[in-house]
Amino acid sequence: SSSQIFLINVEKTVPGFKEGMTMLPLGSEAVIYVPGDLGYGANGIADKIAPNELMIYEVKLLNVR
Repeated sequence: SSSQIFLINVEKTVPGFKEGMTMLPLGSEAVIYVPGDLGYGANGIADKIAPNELMIYEVKLLNVR
């Protein structure tokens, strides 16, 4: 597994990711499980994310602006 650091505007993410990130205290690490209905739903994303697919994110909250 590889690590990447990047900025995310949670207002522009799927609802489940936003919900998970807003619950994290600064400096914490978490695994966020986003069910299909809080992700890309029945449409999915072309051939990248299947309809209603569970998405799993491993995150560490380094800073909040």
